[in-house]
Amino acid sequence: MNTTILNDFASQIVDKLPENVQEHLSHVTTTRAVQIGLGLVVVGHLYRSWTNRIPVPRYGGIVSFSSLLSTIRMSMRGPADWLEYYSKYPMAMMPAGERWHLVVRGEFVDELNRAPDSVLSSHSATEEALQVPHTLGSVITENEYHVQIIRNYLTRHLHTVFPEVYDEIKHTFDTDPTLNNNEWKELEVFPWVLQVVAKASNRVFVGVPLCRDPGWLSVVIDGAVSVVKTATFINLFPILLRNLVGRLVSRKTSRLQRASVLAKDVIEAHLNKEDKTEKTDFLDWLISVAPPEEHNVKDITRRIVAINFAAIHTSSLNLTHALYWITARPDYLEPMREEIEAVTSEMGWSKNAIGQMPKVESFMKECMRLVPLAPSTMNKRVIQPFTFSNGVSPPIGTVVSAHVYATHMNESIYGNPDKFDGFRFVKPEEDAEARAKETIYSTSPNYMAFSHGRHACPGRFFASMELKIMFAYLVLNYDFSWPAEVTKNLKPEERYRPKDIWFGGAILPDPKAKILVRKRQKSPLA
Repeated sequence: MNTTILNDFASQIVDKLPENVQEHLSHVTTTRAVQIGLGLVVVGHLYRSWTNRIPVPRYGGIVSFSSLLSTIRMSMRGPADWLEYYSKYPMAMMPAGERWHLVVRGEFVDELNRAPDSVLSSHSATEEALQVPHTLGSVITENEYHVQIIRNYLTRHLHTVFPEVYDEIKHTFDTDPTLNNNEWKELEVFPWVLQVVAKASNRVFVGVPLCRDPGWLSVVIDGAVSVVKTATFINLFPILLRNLVGRLVSRKTSRLQRASVLAKDVIEAHLNKEDKTEKTDFLDWLISVAPPEEHNVKDITRRIVAINFAAIHTSSLNLTHALYWITARPDYLEPMREEIEAVTSEMGWSKNAIGQMPKVESFMKECMRLVPLAPSTMNKRVIQPFTFSNGVSPPIGTVVSAHVYATHMNESIYGNPDKFDGFRFVKPEEDAEARAKETIYSTSPNYMAFSHGRHACPGRFFASMELKIMFAYLVLNYDFSWPAEVTKNLKPEERYRPKDIWFGGAILPDPKAKILVRKRQKSPLA
């Protein structure tokens, strides 16, 4: 390839990457290194394109020989192209960084779900997508006992942990000088949300005062953000280069060392408890199922950091989207405020109370329907021969996944799917069965914000509870608006909302968008 063309193309690749990924480039590589990597990528893709083709459409047009080039194309055209391929093809090869995914429509979701893990492996696909050896450490997936704690402790004890989560959220909001002001104050949403979610989650994971320690919050937030950007960067490279690139960019060891120092006293206090049968909090339960060789500060801290990634990453993105939507649709504020006030005046702030807020639930579910965390989900790698009912047999090593974005935008499933309808999922009070199916955490082949099937997000019940508390408290107590500079050129009928970012396998809210916030200005008649 001509050197000048490669220079220009390498620079364009770097410029197209999200800024947080570019930060890695500035530290660990040069344009020349990117050129070499791109050359290997092109050669590798040309080879695999001929050896691994299956009889389904492949995205990318003229650049369809390369998933990396197709990924960049997708980052500029994402939503429209996903909808087009969904409408035309039952399954298609779609790009996700250096890899292709075979993405299938709803009629194949049950086949994905029924396939045994020994044939289609969710574990293998997740390990690659997150580059676990370089971001969290291989031991995390070799023995996932922490997932057992999420399922068997956290989900079953939501009523028990609710007061702690609510208290931390209330404390965080009530002591924030930006929020508690009668004048409009500018708030950079995503960094602020990261702090809020980290404090609330760690109130359960490690308790007070560590959950409020700036150093601890910094290290667990850095861990949550770094996993995604590091994995995204590593996955841009061919498989043969990933270990080398991973060793160059990984900060997992230094992060774990910092976290272990901060968590030492708390974890040692739990490890040294005389009564091992008394399990009063999350750390007790985590230690009770940890293998004996992990009964030490470093390994327990590693698990807490990994759990924080899952808790902070998804909830922060979802709450950020919800704040953008409520700022863009202020007409939903009063109906939700009336509901929140009515329920909490009767039941107080409790787990049962937030389960009796169908308008709040529906609003947040609609946010997650329109903007899921990724365009596809249920990612599984083919590790033994597998054939779909239409005769397609993806080669071993292929990652197979299900459409999310396009399914959520299917007009035969959701009327006017491209229109935001905050109360779309509100069902009559007397129809208890229908209301139970419309919770945020309910999954189906038609709604997969938390994935679907036996590998659906195990922490979705805790995450949903936490999100509803945060969002309901914000809606009840604060007003929201956009800064004048982003709305000054809008027509009266236009609604502003920051444009989402599509890159690789993710749909992200604008991380730099700002809103105006102030203490709720109640009517004199209220």
